[in-house]
Amino acid sequence: MDMIRTRLRPPTRGAGLIEREKLDRIAGRIRQRRLVLVKAPAGYGKSSLLHRWHMALAQTPGTITGWLSLDTGLDDLRSFFSYTAAAIRESAPDFGAELQNFLESAREPTATRVASAFVNALMARQEHVVLFVDDFHLLTDKAAIRAVEMVVRDAPPNFHLVVASRQSPGFSLARLRMLGETDEIDVEELRFDADELDSFARLFGREPLAGDESERLLSATEGWAAGIQLALISLGQQEDVAPFLAKFTGEHRMVSEFLLDDVIENLTPKTVDFLLRTSILETFNSALCNEVVGIDNAEAQIAALSAQGLFIFSLDDERRWFRYHHLFSEMLQRILRDRLPAEVAELHRKASKWYETHGHMELAFSHAIRAEDWASAGQILESTCTDLFYEGKLGTLSRLASQVPSDVLNGLPRVQLELAWSIILEWRFDDATEIITRVERMLERWEANGGASEHIEDVRRIVLHRRMMLALFMDDVVELERSVLALLHDFPTDDPYLRGTLENCLIYARREMFRLDRVDQMDRAARDFFERSGSKFVLVWHEAILGPTFDLRGDTAMARKSLRSAMEIAEYVDGRATPLQAMPAMLLAEMLYETNELDEAEELISQLGPLTERLGFVDNLCSYFVTRSRLCQRRDDLEGAREAIAAGEASADYRGFSRLKRRMWLERVRMAVRAGDFTFMRAELIEAEEQLQQRLLTPGQHTIGQDEYFALGWSLMACQTGQAKAAVEVLRRWASFTGTRRAVRSEVRFLIALSSALSLAGERGEALRKMRQAVQKAAAPGYISSFLDAGAPVLGLLQELFGPEQAPTGPVSTFGVELLRMFSQSDPNALASLDTLPSHEPVEQAPPEALNDREREVLLLVSHGKANKDIARLLGMTEGTVKWYMQQVFSKLDVRRRSLAVRRARQHGLL
Repeated sequence: MDMIRTRLRPPTRGAGLIEREKLDRIAGRIRQRRLVLVKAPAGYGKSSLLHRWHMALAQTPGTITGWLSLDTGLDDLRSFFSYTAAAIRESAPDFGAELQNFLESAREPTATRVASAFVNALMARQEHVVLFVDDFHLLTDKAAIRAVEMVVRDAPPNFHLVVASRQSPGFSLARLRMLGETDEIDVEELRFDADELDSFARLFGREPLAGDESERLLSATEGWAAGIQLALISLGQQEDVAPFLAKFTGEHRMVSEFLLDDVIENLTPKTVDFLLRTSILETFNSALCNEVVGIDNAEAQIAALSAQGLFIFSLDDERRWFRYHHLFSEMLQRILRDRLPAEVAELHRKASKWYETHGHMELAFSHAIRAEDWASAGQILESTCTDLFYEGKLGTLSRLASQVPSDVLNGLPRVQLELAWSIILEWRFDDATEIITRVERMLERWEANGGASEHIEDVRRIVLHRRMMLALFMDDVVELERSVLALLHDFPTDDPYLRGTLENCLIYARREMFRLDRVDQMDRAARDFFERSGSKFVLVWHEAILGPTFDLRGDTAMARKSLRSAMEIAEYVDGRATPLQAMPAMLLAEMLYETNELDEAEELISQLGPLTERLGFVDNLCSYFVTRSRLCQRRDDLEGAREAIAAGEASADYRGFSRLKRRMWLERVRMAVRAGDFTFMRAELIEAEEQLQQRLLTPGQHTIGQDEYFALGWSLMACQTGQAKAAVEVLRRWASFTGTRRAVRSEVRFLIALSSALSLAGERGEALRKMRQAVQKAAAPGYISSFLDAGAPVLGLLQELFGPEQAPTGPVSTFGVELLRMFSQSDPNALASLDTLPSHEPVEQAPPEALNDREREVLLLVSHGKANKDIARLLGMTEGTVKWYMQQVFSKLDVRRRSLAVRRARQHGLL
């Protein structure tokens, strides 16, 4: 963020400040207070008082001071705290580096996270930190006010906030008052007394008023500093003040307007013209004034106004930037509208153009709006909207866009497309589609009218990107892959944020198509782009895509690392317990459930689950509702499980998420099998036939992730309704398909289901072989719940393979024994129930999984006594690759030593 440095310095008058002894003494106790609030209407000297306190404390050893003058451009959470940190860094350059990094990287920072980062920065300091904030009433953003409240509440004792405001700060001060940690200065304490009036008069170069005159002026103004100043300016050096004071009556506004007219009448027309034309400017320097007024001597004019004390404040030490007193400026603008109504819009247009030329885009936009120059306002917003989006200022973008008439806004393609992306994240697909379609029609008109082809192509590329994002969040993986490939070949790399999202989307699409061969390369490419973009927010989404992808290929260690990293980044960016953090948390909860770490899974579901319907992918919705249902079933809370399934179905129907619908359907099938609801199962099987969904039972080139859930559910119902042989054929195809694609998590599920189906079909020996293969595949990633949730049929097969009479010989049998222990913990009566099962073929009919050609080749050389180094040389591979193949052999043969591997392979005819 480009800082306007003048906001970080107290405004100063050329005439100086007067001493106010009783108020100045308060500076001595500021370091014993959390909050000092100076509250009064305009013109009571609040800013001057804070300035004097700031000067006093800036000279105090062990104290860091910061000053921030608020204006309407700082009315959002990110801007306010960026400037707050910068204000403190004026005295302590190393303050809050982590806070600043967070503010620059977070897309949508939350009040909780910002307050936490600010408090942490304060705790790192030994000195007292005193922050002065002038015009605090201009802060209306609820999130920013909430963050300030949390800072005041939670900050360490070395932090002290001093604010000047026209109103209460927007949060309760009751607790601070009870603890004696606040000072509150109001109108009564700010009113000038006779001594201060005398000092004020001397400040303006005149002798103090006589006693009765002083009393009359104080009475007429009620000690109001602005009124007194206006009166002294109007009086000038005239001796007879009685006639002037006789006319001095009425309400503050009436008095001030009368005095202002009187002041205006005593100034030269040239000076009045300058005042009126520059009154529209929030802040100004000589160059800006020259441009707006149409003169070349603004520097001299400003110096003269400053010397006369005409409510002008210097905003920097170099006296280059200035502002008028707010009240004075408002009065000047009222006179401007009365005297020169036809010129007001043109003055704002000139100011807007100057601000735009000098990079102050929000001020440029503001003046264009005030000039009702909608075309210019639109173009300014069009040029800056992408920066606002990347900086996470979605609230600012929406607020600015709302000020532009709809007919103009609809002609701003980039603004429209940034707004579309924002609402895609909120799952408002119909609204986003409408916007994207409107922009596409706009491009067609431009093209037909001979618009600049390069500009049209740039916008069209962004349109395609938004279509891609729409496909991503709608979970249309076929369209998603098509969109990515259409963009990848010529998408520019000068926008690394957007370019990185292409790699992200391709990972997602291909994972859902069971194509995992280039995940690591795409991951590295995406990270390189995101690192260049400087965005941490996007890494949450990236890791949330990678986690399930790594899990699918059996790399649960990497999957956990990705998801825990995503949760940490989300907390850093957005705060604890937010929808952004809930997204990876639900994915992690499902993984933890699968590895039977139920307590942590339950904790994540309970704490963050309710937030997951507000943000994210279909993935985290599936994980939330499925894991919630499964946890309920483990507790035998079947009603809770049904409620979770119904809630998931409702969410799927509301948003049109077919994958979520399919996963909830599979959960209903599992519940029906558990309850023996054959009516439901037969009806579902008939419907599957009627819908011609048999294609989904045969995986192939066009298979996507949700087809897996249909195949599992159909096979489960088929086994329960006397069609075990048909189920075996379907499950064989799917087990082979997922194995070929190296989708280990899915392969394990299909092998477990296949083993159960084979057992029901009377092929017990083959069932045992497939169960051993499932255990072998599941051992390294630690998949457990897929076995436990399959119930007694799987338990019986595991008992035959790895029961007490079968001593563990390697990692597979060790994991098999662990599964039996988990079954026993899950249901202490489970093993006892197996005593009633009939005996089956001996375990010897369930040999290990066959070795592939390369594994057999390596093992054959081992049997000939060759060392790894020799094998590598003979087969043209590295020694590390030989070791990897031997690990695969050990896993398949369930042994730990080379000699045992050779013996076991020969025993089963594999060598």
